[in-house]
Amino acid sequence: PLQFPTDRLRDGIRDGTKKKVAQELGLRHFGLPAREAVCTPPHCQQVCLFTDEGENSAGKGQASAGGNFLLGRFEVLALSAVADYDEAWRFVRSGATMNGSKRSAFWVLHSAALNIGENEHATDFRDYSNEMGRLEFIAYIEDMGRIYENILQAAGALGATNLVFFPFGMGAFLRNLYKLDPEYAEANLQGQRLRELRQALAKRFVRALGESKLFVGKVHLCIAPSGRGDELDANSTAFLTEILAGVKTGLIHPKAIETLVNADALVAAQNLADAGSRVALVNGANRRMVGNHWFSHGARMAIDENLHRRSWRMACTAYLLS
Repeated sequence: PLQFPTDRLRDGIRDGTKKKVAQELGLRHFGLPAREAVCTPPHCQQVCLFTDEGENSAGKGQASAGGNFLLGRFEVLALSAVADYDEAWRFVRSGATMNGSKRSAFWVLHSAALNIGENEHATDFRDYSNEMGRLEFIAYIEDMGRIYENILQAAGALGATNLVFFPFGMGAFLRNLYKLDPEYAEANLQGQRLRELRQALAKRFVRALGESKLFVGKVHLCIAPSGRGDELDANSTAFLTEILAGVKTGLIHPKAIETLVNADALVAAQNLADAGSRVALVNGANRRMVGNHWFSHGARMAIDENLHRRSWRMACTAYLLS
């Protein structure tokens, strides 16, 4: 199983990355305005924004960028990165891969899943609920599908032949949905509605992959089943079930998806890049801030923050953009 770092190790690496970012930007210390940077590392110029203004969104509210939102609801931000730490959060020596040769950069695709259940104040629930305060199931799945499609299009446009993916949008953003819509409580029909929601998300991703014209490579799906019948198992089961269904119906080719059990997504992307593949790693981003609060003490398990803590290049670009 995946090994999570101790708080002391995570915090130490985070602080080291903050120091490295300040050093590379020529800042006296981390936290100064980005406009005071006296130099810009070359990789920071390898940034591409795939825009989607959100017209005809199935959801309500502000879909476009602007105001409090740096990213539009359906936009994908691509930037270049290299992993500095492995799956055990051990430093990887500069100029050497985890396999012993020179490291290669890969793309990171920042895309924000719809947050309908992180907590009682989930930012997107109001935009995907009706006047009775119940989730608009079809609208939510439709717009998540649009995000999946945009991710695949961005990967294809960048020339990526390998996409490192995970159960995008299924973790924290569904975890407390029942507090906003009791229909999704575990006690209701033994959790059937929440299982149906997960299945629908996975099915929509498989459909997006099967219908994609621009991305024609392989998806490397990172899952981490726990064997305890919890959220991790539910997410893994939903994806595996729909992948098998997609293969059986001919929607996707059997070789279109590789399942990586208990794999670290950052390390998987780095290893693929080091092997000569053109790689794009999907990150569950925050619309308000690239990298979210990777530099703070919170978000101990969040993919967004922990990717940035382990790649100074990623964190450096995020600093300039945010």
